[in-house]
Amino acid sequence: MIEQIMALKKFILKKEFFLFLFLIAAIAATRSYTWFNNYLMLDDVNHILDARVIYSHMAIPVMGPSLAGRGAYIPGGGYYLLLSIPALLFSQPVGFFIYSAVLMICSAAFFLFTISRHYGTSVMLLLASLLLFSPRMMLMESGMWNPYYAVMLSLILASILIEIFSGRDDPLLLFLLLPLSALMSQVHFTAFFYLPLILAVYFIFFYRGRNSSYFWLGTIGAVLIYLPYLFTEIGNHFHNTLAILSMREGTGPSFPVLSYLLLFPSLDFMISGYISDGLRFLATLPWYALWPLTAVYIISLVLTTSAFIYCVWALFKERDLNRLDKEVLKFYFLVLGGLVFAFTVFGIPSYPTHYYYPAYSFSFFPMLLLFRRISQTTGKLNNLKTAASALFITAGSILSLYYFVNVISPFSLPRQYGYINALLDDANGRPFDIRTEYEKFFYEHTARDILHRAWNEKPGAVLRYIIDKKVNLTNNGTMVRIYGDDLMGLYRVSGR
Repeated sequence: MIEQIMALKKFILKKEFFLFLFLIAAIAATRSYTWFNNYLMLDDVNHILDARVIYSHMAIPVMGPSLAGRGAYIPGGGYYLLLSIPALLFSQPVGFFIYSAVLMICSAAFFLFTISRHYGTSVMLLLASLLLFSPRMMLMESGMWNPYYAVMLSLILASILIEIFSGRDDPLLLFLLLPLSALMSQVHFTAFFYLPLILAVYFIFFYRGRNSSYFWLGTIGAVLIYLPYLFTEIGNHFHNTLAILSMREGTGPSFPVLSYLLLFPSLDFMISGYISDGLRFLATLPWYALWPLTAVYIISLVLTTSAFIYCVWALFKERDLNRLDKEVLKFYFLVLGGLVFAFTVFGIPSYPTHYYYPAYSFSFFPMLLLFRRISQTTGKLNNLKTAASALFITAGSILSLYYFVNVISPFSLPRQYGYINALLDDANGRPFDIRTEYEKFFYEHTARDILHRAWNEKPGAVLRYIIDKKVNLTNNGTMVRIYGDDLMGLYRVSGR
């Protein structure tokens, strides 16, 4: 007990302690805005309604969300199982958002705590400054889309693997790997094609522990997770499975965009993966913020690229690494190989970025190796870790808040409700026609199923509305803005 108190006292006197306090304060400041200003997608509305129906009938979910709206569904009900708590407790989407945010923060904290145990506090803080303060993470954190839940599970899976790589031959941890990957496959279907394969290859060819049988015993747990789906499919003559197989018709091999694994650990704001989207966002920044924020973003990209180059170099210098780093290195390149195999063999589309979310946490593995290497030096580079962490926290917070204010805020949940209520109040029951910047069916579904208001849309109606960005009212004299601001608004075009 005395030793623990002395260790805590020693930590408080270190500069890492003040950096830790700064990190906590920055998390509180940014999340007080982002958690309550995320947007609701049409998929989210459908997922909320599906979860409510399932649990209002006290049923066990056996299938997940629709696969691209093509009549097939993700095998297994793992995603709706995770949504059971908010479906039973909350009546509004904001409850689902907060629930998802708490789960993501807890998963990230578990991941960072594991890193702190094996790589030290300074490495953990540097990694946390990139993991927790990128616009991508803040967007995923407060959203409830099923690929975001794959990121949560990916962080937990990576934490367990790091413990195993360090030599902890724990039967329970080994047993959990396959059931956890099965659950992730039920949350985000692309995980099914490469994650179990990567784990199996690692344990066949590279694992040197004595308890590998417990890993293979986890197959029983994975099968049990899929059992409700299998029973249902047998009764339905494998209708959903055949529908999934039919989706492959006409598809050819593709090659994964492995550069996404360099983007994920940076202060990434190119959420879709397209450079054009990133450039459009940069154009919204004021000149005095554009250059410094862009410079810090480029520094974070240089860091992730350098980490990858170091990993390639370390492949030929493996004997210089300790046991943990050797296993982390092997697994990282297995992930790259598994992605190449799965995308080429199974024809998974190369875009968009969320197809890579089950591998999200593994993209940080090169950073662990590089940061460990930097920590082992005694020069100025090692002393810069604290300054770099503070820089990334500060720039990441500003960048993320700019992103939310300029890109997400016009579509935020309060604003989406405002557009719908203002439109229906203005129409006052009359039929209307509408053109929208965002998914048109979203407004109809949200009005009817979430806000419980009648939606009397009629194409070609005299009363017409537009929900759009930055409409120039000077050249549109017949248009009147009835809700919103210069970023985005609801406009009445005619019929008053």
